Amino acid sequence: MFVGPTHSHPNRDAVEFLLEEIWPIVRAGNHATSLRLIGDNAPADRSRYNAVAGVTALGALPDIRPALAEARCCVVPIRIGGGTRLKILDAWAMGKAVVSTAIGCEGLEATDGENILIRDTPDAIAQAVLQVLRDAPLRARLERNGRRQAVERYSWSLVGRGIRSTYDGLLGRSTPVRAAG
Repeated sequence: MFVGPTHSHPNRDAVEFLLEEIWPIVRAGNHATSLRLIGDNAPADRSRYNAVAGVTALGALPDIRPALAEARCCVVPIRIGGGTRLKILDAWAMGKAVVSTAIGCEGLEATDGENILIRDTPDAIAQAVLQVLRDAPLRARLERNGRRQAVERYSWSLVGRGIRSTYDGLLGRSTPVRAAG
């Protein structure tokens, strides 16, 4: 599965890279594998993506969780930096194995082989996806550790606490001000 709208240049580049250079290797390794693309895209692009064997472009969904729940691997072949890596955080929060480029997981506490597989060449990405699909213990470890990372490092309560602490520091407060309640 890939999550991201193709009107965003990094996502569009990632989908084109995935379909042109990675997906043929994955399909050659396992003809039964399917790829689902979630995210808004132009009708012409959606038709073109759907014409690729094994690919379904689902478009924008009101809630990605049901579709994401069905995935056994999320691939993040991002080659252009910028933005927050929400697609990885979403996958981790859902307990999904992730294969990403180094740029795709930039800024996250991602550890290759522990909570993610990080690969940068088309063949290496494709082989990592196939490995995740074939190796249930590896997939389970990536899912478990990714979920743990999402909960223990990136949950809203922890992120909010860090932001409040930063604001308090900027305002010169030694103890945070609590809202009356």
